[in-house]
Amino acid sequence: MKPLSKILLVRTNPIRARSGTSPPLGCLYLASAVHEWLDPKIEIRLADMQASNMAFNDLSVLYREFEPDVVGFSSLSCEHADLLESAMRCKAWNRECLTVAGGPHASMFGGLLAQVSDIDVVVKGEGERTFVELLAAWVDAKSFHGIRGLLFRDNGEIIETPSRQFEADLDSLPLPAWDLLDMHSYSRCTNMNGFLAAEPYMAVMTSRGCPFQCSYCHRLFGTRFRQRSIDNVVGELEVLYHRFGIKEIHFIDDCFNLNPSRAKSIADEIVSRRLRFKIAFPNGIRGDLMDEELIEKLKAAGTYMMTYAVETASERLQKLVKKNLKLDKVAQAIETTYKLGVIPAGFFMLGFPTETRAEMERTIRFACESSILKAYFFSVVPFPRTELYELVGQIYPRMPQEEEISGSHSYWGADPYFTRATGIDVKAVQRTAYRRFYFDPLRVARILKLFPKNLHLVRGLFYGLQASFSLVEYLNNLRARSCFRQ
Repeated sequence: MKPLSKILLVRTNPIRARSGTSPPLGCLYLASAVHEWLDPKIEIRLADMQASNMAFNDLSVLYREFEPDVVGFSSLSCEHADLLESAMRCKAWNRECLTVAGGPHASMFGGLLAQVSDIDVVVKGEGERTFVELLAAWVDAKSFHGIRGLLFRDNGEIIETPSRQFEADLDSLPLPAWDLLDMHSYSRCTNMNGFLAAEPYMAVMTSRGCPFQCSYCHRLFGTRFRQRSIDNVVGELEVLYHRFGIKEIHFIDDCFNLNPSRAKSIADEIVSRRLRFKIAFPNGIRGDLMDEELIEKLKAAGTYMMTYAVETASERLQKLVKKNLKLDKVAQAIETTYKLGVIPAGFFMLGFPTETRAEMERTIRFACESSILKAYFFSVVPFPRTELYELVGQIYPRMPQEEEISGSHSYWGADPYFTRATGIDVKAVQRTAYRRFYFDPLRVARILKLFPKNLHLVRGLFYGLQASFSLVEYLNNLRARSCFRQ
């Protein structure tokens, strides 16, 4: 038997993604699963490299000081290089330490990671039960072959075991190990929502899976909507409120409102149990499933911001990428949200395959003419192993292969595929969109009236200016002004 007394969980730094950080729920669920299902005496530490402002040298020092037996890494695809560097430094410290890669990147590109000598095992999909079974087998020096959801090397051969079924009963999972966190460190960081109305805050996921077929999505949690019971969800909220003093909740489900009656019941329970939170939905909610009653109930529960994932205002593109959003209903939900005093935010994507300048203009005009007060205009990124990637490959020249995944593979990528394929400068279009959206005096007045007045507002204004202007663009004959000329 091998000793297992210390585990280090590393959330690699998503700085290349230019996205906000969020409490790493995946790592927290792993930690609680280990303590609940394996051994409560195992010492577990969490190194969230962005929230802790950790450099690679700091991580190396932590390896030497903590001396973990197992190190688990959770990473996005845009952090591929950071994951490799973190694992390399671990093995440079101790070749006998078991290194395990998990998270979204490992689930989609496990075959790539399994080839890396510094990574011993890759966990695919939901990792709670897989990770615990892996650790139990490692302690007993047993084979990994019978454990579902793994990739590993055996005598130079890469072994991929059958996929594990998604967790059917989410209530059976122990609550996240929040005691591993410095709660207040996340309030200092830019978060997924972009803003905070109160602190400290915590992210909560009440369901997993989404039945919609958007072609740009990896569907990491599957296409079956699995929901925690209302009592289980609100019980978690009570622990966060009374034990940890959490004042703001960010619901980050893929589709929180897929079951509107359930969403209304959660809101009602928050009110009836007197949990006085500020609440936001930063991950995008399905706008054409919203109704006025649900918005009213969420507002009564403390909701101050809702993000609607619109993506495109072109009905043709909605069908092409299988989003199939009913744009008229979304527009109505946005207006109702604003009317009821909740900040409406929106996600938009520019550069879908075959998208025309006129369709880009339609999307920007939808955003600018709506009551949305916070908008993101992303570059479309066709990630390998998505339907969108296959579609782009059929229409345009060769796209990056799996072996070329790197830190540039993000929604803020400096070199959008659409620009290379069509000559239309998507970055210039984005900057034009931001200027038109945020330089509207009426919108600015509404922002200053409704948004929380704190450092996050100042930071948001700075990022807005940064997204709206580029010296390079102006030196390049103000190309943004002409990007919609026919």
